[in-house]
Amino acid sequence: MEKREIMQRQLEGKLAFLEENRSEGLADFTAKADDTALVHEVNEHTAASLGFDFYRVEVPDIQTLKKLVGTPDELIEDGSLRDITAEPEPMSVEREKELLRADRNAFLSQTCQAFRSYIYGYSNKAKSYEKVINALRFPTSVETYTIPELHIKRGEVYEFGKDDPEKHMALVIDRLTMEEGAKINNYCYADITVGQGNMNKGSVIGNCGTDGKDGITQQGTGLPGNVGTKGSDSKSGKHSCDVNAGKGGVGGPGQPGKDGGNGGNGGNGSTLTCTFSHVEGAFPKVCCYGGAGGKGGNGTKGGTGGVGGQGGNSSGHCSAGAQGDGGSGGVGGNGGNGGDGGNGGDVILTVFLDEGQKAFDIEIQAEGGSGGVGGTGGDGGDGGAGKSRGTVGAPGKSGDSGNSGNAGKINITQI
Repeated sequence: MEKREIMQRQLEGKLAFLEENRSEGLADFTAKADDTALVHEVNEHTAASLGFDFYRVEVPDIQTLKKLVGTPDELIEDGSLRDITAEPEPMSVEREKELLRADRNAFLSQTCQAFRSYIYGYSNKAKSYEKVINALRFPTSVETYTIPELHIKRGEVYEFGKDDPEKHMALVIDRLTMEEGAKINNYCYADITVGQGNMNKGSVIGNCGTDGKDGITQQGTGLPGNVGTKGSDSKSGKHSCDVNAGKGGVGGPGQPGKDGGNGGNGGNGSTLTCTFSHVEGAFPKVCCYGGAGGKGGNGTKGGTGGVGGQGGNSSGHCSAGAQGDGGSGGVGGNGGNGGDGGNGGDVILTVFLDEGQKAFDIEIQAEGGSGGVGGTGGDGGDGGAGKSRGTVGAPGKSGDSGNSGNAGKINITQI
């Protein structure tokens, strides 16, 4: 069977399954669309206000999900499509028992690669994970959106799945128009099917990880040091000073500034599959990015050194004691470390060409998320007042920058 026929058969089967297994959405759709907004977040709570029909489709197992949104194994077997997924570690019996006892969060972190390899690559290489994945992740539901027409204007951005990068979305768009400067940013496991695409150069379809949150910069400075102790009082004799007044004690050191919080790690990109049945114009740029790491929070200034203590009291023939020296300023707080950038996700794009239509020259860009910049260390605290002013505290250390993530992969088939 030819590649085009196989892909067409999968597309028709997917659309039929979504329609046959639809159930009504349960969300309360009361929001009204904001015609002035440039960023439109698409989820079950915003669907009605955007004019999208939303419903859920129950998927019983990973085999069904593979048929719906995955890469057909037969096209990988005959070399028509490239498998861009990594090889998961083989599943042992002991490992299977361990994972079946695990909670869902542990499962997600340990078998994510096998899940991707099964659906978007050659499923046989992840076959040993089938039982575990079906037991811990299925049945599941796919958020499904049917959209008669979507016109994305210059400067507008439509965001899919930003509220939950782990969920699955299926979007069936009869007619999609993207003006120059229009963007689609996907953040979850999404499958987009477009009947008619009217595209323009300078538009972008992106698969993105969520950015990490910036670390917290605390308010205020370190606490000031304690005032030095009072010097001992003098004792005057009949004709002279018998005991001179003591010098005041040194002021206490200022307290260290507060450390900045560490930036959050950028999210890893998910997998986006796109199928275009017909396209006119210039195809958009296709990108995949990992989420950027958050910036480290800045450290705060150290506390001021304590004031030197009061000298001892004068008496008779005795002078008052000298004020004590000021305390040293506190060390500035350390800057927080920047978060690591997330790994880029994958994009699998299929474009059906009309008879005699030339393949599109599609620009691509795949990058891991950039690491967050470390926070700046706080200034040292001022020296305390006294006979001699205390020394300024040492500044805090700046945080380390986060590591960049690995780039994802983009697989394009034009048939």
